[in-house]
Amino acid sequence: IDGVKYGFGHDNPSDLQETWDHIFSKIYDSGDPMPRVNESHSNLVDYLNNGSFTANNLETLLNTLYDLCMADGTITEGQKHQLTYYCEYFKSGGCDFANVILGRLDEDTLSEQMDEIFEATEFDAEGRPIEKTDHSDDTDVPKEKTVSRKKTKKPKPKKKLTLHEQLASELAKLYPNSEVKKINEGNKLDIHLPDVNNKKGTHICFNCTKTGQIKIHFYSRDKIFNEDVIKRNSGVLEETSGRIRLIGYPSFKTVKDAIKSAEGFIKLLSGSSKLKKEETKKP
Repeated sequence: IDGVKYGFGHDNPSDLQETWDHIFSKIYDSGDPMPRVNESHSNLVDYLNNGSFTANNLETLLNTLYDLCMADGTITEGQKHQLTYYCEYFKSGGCDFANVILGRLDEDTLSEQMDEIFEATEFDAEGRPIEKTDHSDDTDVPKEKTVSRKKTKKPKPKKKLTLHEQLASELAKLYPNSEVKKINEGNKLDIHLPDVNNKKGTHICFNCTKTGQIKIHFYSRDKIFNEDVIKRNSGVLEETSGRIRLIGYPSFKTVKDAIKSAEGFIKLLSGSSKLKKEETKKP
């Protein structure tokens, strides 16, 4: 934006903590925070309109805010109010995903209301709900023994990510503009990388075998781009059947190792760095 690159991949900010510290200081250091919140929202809508901030970026932001609110399995009224405010605001900027988050919040509200109704209901010894009537004047009416059935709230279990989802999530932290094209369908995770080459058909693929091994290759329909990449990195990269990969086609056992190699691989493709030979070896 305005010639300045943002994101963890550009060390601006350097980490998530720095991001939150900056946001907190800007909003709450002094005075009423709402004018600055509104200005921030307005800026994001402007960035969406001029194309420097994509709908996918905004979707990631809203989804992350929702996940943070639900980190302990519940969402407070204050969190729900603030997140609803965000979503209603961004709906005005044409963000359809805001409706998805609002739908989730409505589901959470309905679930809480049902829990409250259930907890307030008394049951007889046979498990039937007791209809409450006014016996204030019937002093001789015997009271039936009741059984309390209060439902214990349990935290919502956190969803366990698949190997594909872990890889896609970690790569998105480095390249927020990346777009998942195919995930959890067969062995191949397919991700579009406009940061490398903005032409269509520019993809990085993670081939995840049943044994847990992860192999990486790059595919582009831009033949001129491919030839230039191989020419610049002939000692490290090779091309076979239209795919560009590290010489030896190494495999990796962990998400961390695979993402580290992918980051170096992408830097080679974009011409911004030279990959060390030891990074091409199997871990």
